[in-house]
Amino acid sequence: MGNHYKSTFFLFWNALKKYPKSTVTMFLSFATAFIFADFGFAFFMKKVIDALSLQTVSFSGWQEASLYLLMGFASMLIGIIFFRIGDWAIVYGQARIMADLTNHCFAVLTKHSYTFFSNSFTGSLVAKTRRFVRSFEAMHDKMIYALWFSVVKAIGALVVLSWLHPVLGLMMLGWIVTYVLMIVVLLPYQLRRDLDNATSDTKVTGQLADAITGVLNIKMFGTRDAERNNFDTYVQRQRRARSRAWNFKTVVDGCKAISMMIIEFCIMYYALLLWLNGGLTVGSLVLIQSMLLMLVQELWSLARSVAEFTRALADADEMTSIIMQPIEVQDPDVPEALRIHTGSIAFSDVQFSYQGGAPILQNFSLEIPAGQRVGLVGHSGAGKSTLFKLVLRFADLQAGTISIDGQDITTITQNDLRRSISYVPQDPILFHRTLFENISYAKHDATSQHVMQASLQAHAHEFISGLEKGYETLVGERGIKLSGGERQRIALARVMLKDAPLLLLDEATSSLDSISEKYIQDNLETLMKGRTVLAIAHRISTISQMDRILVMHKGQIVEDGNHQDLLKKNGVYADLWNHQVNGFIQ
Repeated sequence: MGNHYKSTFFLFWNALKKYPKSTVTMFLSFATAFIFADFGFAFFMKKVIDALSLQTVSFSGWQEASLYLLMGFASMLIGIIFFRIGDWAIVYGQARIMADLTNHCFAVLTKHSYTFFSNSFTGSLVAKTRRFVRSFEAMHDKMIYALWFSVVKAIGALVVLSWLHPVLGLMMLGWIVTYVLMIVVLLPYQLRRDLDNATSDTKVTGQLADAITGVLNIKMFGTRDAERNNFDTYVQRQRRARSRAWNFKTVVDGCKAISMMIIEFCIMYYALLLWLNGGLTVGSLVLIQSMLLMLVQELWSLARSVAEFTRALADADEMTSIIMQPIEVQDPDVPEALRIHTGSIAFSDVQFSYQGGAPILQNFSLEIPAGQRVGLVGHSGAGKSTLFKLVLRFADLQAGTISIDGQDITTITQNDLRRSISYVPQDPILFHRTLFENISYAKHDATSQHVMQASLQAHAHEFISGLEKGYETLVGERGIKLSGGERQRIALARVMLKDAPLLLLDEATSSLDSISEKYIQDNLETLMKGRTVLAIAHRISTISQMDRILVMHKGQIVEDGNHQDLLKKNGVYADLWNHQVNGFIQ
């Protein structure tokens, strides 16, 4: 069966057992409903037929039949009431469980590291989450409306047939056992095909999301036909997987239909023999036929529901694998209280590589006193961005320690650590929310005045004021409605509002025009005062005024000093400075 089907059942069971009252109410209500609505009604209809067939037409016969008819519909009414109670219990429990599972998926996803998301399609993660929750709904429905209904009806039918004649009950019992065994034996084969179908569906969803996200590239490079052919490759794989799953189900359904036809014929033929010998009444024959019809329809529905159940189980499998996957970066079991106030940083014998690849940092050590402004320069791949990721604990070290204000960053929670750090990436990402919500995200209790002051400092207030809805303007997915410079200014405003002791800047003014850059550089000078600053620069001019400049090469610091001292050394830094083209390192 599926790779994680046991884990899926475990996760769903943990969610279900939080609502025992609604679950018990549901099972008991439906069982009671069937006793009255199906079996009770069928029993009284048997009495009606017997009352009419065992005597000549008379008023007393009509009275007896009418009384049984009234009792039959009264029994059905009681069943209908219990059916509605069961439905209410399902709605009560299922809606809450689906909400719990959705929240659980979100919590698990957000616990995974930055590397996990770098290696995953956003569209696929969304699809897996939605399918996981919908799978519970489908499986829960099948457990109740198919399995439980079938169990109750099968037991009831066996009791009725055995009461009418033991041989009839034994015949039905033998067929039910055979039928269930057939379903169990074929289940793994069906599930395997459904898993392949679900996997191919995820790949199609991922490719679709990737293409839509990069639609600008498709249009710019004129690769629509190539992308369409590539997408069609995944669609055809999905078609083949879907056809295999559905064709197998078609063959299985044929076998089940034949077995149902055989048992129905055998039981009815034997019942007619019993009637011929005076062992059954006409009403009993009608009752047997109604029991057979009800049971055959229910078990046929059960077989189809098992196929849908396995498909739902397969749909949940991929999200289950993510939930069961170990979290790459974990908080300590007993975290220390946060002691970060000034932002001094110490790297001690740090060793790091990405997923067992070539080492990025080896025996790396560095101390940055509190309040020092440090620029990082070097060619791409030197390890500058890796230092930022490690300080933020987007990944964990293989060896060594990173301490801030003397506190090992692995001894505190990731939330506490990151609340103490302001980070401005080169390509800031905004939520599809209002400008006010995006800026105040750094400080959830910020007032309008606080947000406006931060926007003024980041020179964002000017363009925000010119928008029709001002701070209530929605920015679009990832801030697509704003220009690169506008997004960067919103990100800077957010950092200014956060007011953390440690500031990480990854070419924070790279997307700004020259006038805005000068203004913001002045404001950054104010922002950096009294804070420890690490700034990655692709334009050396932006960090020439820093207290200290570190030149990195292949994960090592090859030069360390201020701008003037490094120029005098006439080494790597001086070479980078002299060979800048339009201010950028080549």
